[in-house]
Amino acid sequence: MKQFFKFMFASMLGTFLLFILVTLFSFGIIAIIIASASNDETIISKNTVLRITLSKPVVDRSTKMKFTMGYAGPDKSTGLNDILDNLKKAKKDDNIAGIYLDLSEIPTGISTLDEIRDALIDFKTSGKFIWAYSEGYSQKSYYLATTADKIFLNPQGTVDFKGLASEMVFLKGMLDKLDIKMQIIRHGKFKAATEPLFLEKMSPEKYPISSLPIEIRDVVEEVTKFLKTPVEMVASSFLCALSLAAQGQVDVQRANQLEGPVSLDILIVADSGERKTAIDNLAFKSVRAFEGRQQALLKVANKKYAADLKAWDARISGVIEKIKQQSKSSGSVSDLEKRLCDIEAEKPIKMKF
Repeated sequence: MKQFFKFMFASMLGTFLLFILVTLFSFGIIAIIIASASNDETIISKNTVLRITLSKPVVDRSTKMKFTMGYAGPDKSTGLNDILDNLKKAKKDDNIAGIYLDLSEIPTGISTLDEIRDALIDFKTSGKFIWAYSEGYSQKSYYLATTADKIFLNPQGTVDFKGLASEMVFLKGMLDKLDIKMQIIRHGKFKAATEPLFLEKMSPEKYPISSLPIEIRDVVEEVTKFLKTPVEMVASSFLCALSLAAQGQVDVQRANQLEGPVSLDILIVADSGERKTAIDNLAFKSVRAFEGRQQALLKVANKKYAADLKAWDARISGVIEKIKQQSKSSGSVSDLEKRLCDIEAEKPIKMKF
């Protein structure tokens, strides 16, 4: 009996100590969560320069907690959402004078980097500066640095620029040898996703209609369906019409002393019956209507110019005749000469459209 109570009290003591330890550990976890959830207010003084370094991995979305544990210990990643949000805040914050990009190797993908680069370009629209520095630019860090107004490199540093490329591994040959037949269901725009399984090379590139402005894209798609013609031919005709409409509004400088209207030359080769004329009639309908209105205005203006020119010639002839008469009678012609100069300055100008 004595031995029974001895073991019972020992078990109770152990349970009580375990309860105390679990309670203390729980309070510790709660304290960490509360501390990580608290908002730290950062005071930004005037003419502050925002330093950005991307030495940590960038994930799509960061956690709200400052203390998280993964397989490799505390989480040391940066959220793409935080980077983009802070760049937007910096753009509007009058205390932020500019951005200093401290770049080296960036452990993140090119698509994530592209979003950060777009946000930096948007930041520059505020008129604030961006400077970049690195002790050695990798290809991705230099790509990000191209947004900067000034790029600095350590005198002993290097720029590792190899160019961008992608490769695809086609498995059809191997699958044929193994007598494996793939059952593939495809739908939508991403038709090339499964091509390595049933092709030996890339399929022809699809026309990049998604790159067109949404208004033009909708028109091109509608005309393509209506006329049942290749989208490449329809899009080219509408791009030519846009270029023609923009010529009077935009000039482009091709060299230091070579400047002229923006233009676009496109050669379309198509067989008879492929609706080339029908496409052009639709693409240039507004342009030709505008030209017709301008020609009508020019016709009216030319008639008025012809009448004004005859009246002006008559006035000139009348003054010259009076000058001749005054000269014969040895009279003063200074007033007549002045009047002749005034009339000469009033010569009608032929309108041009």
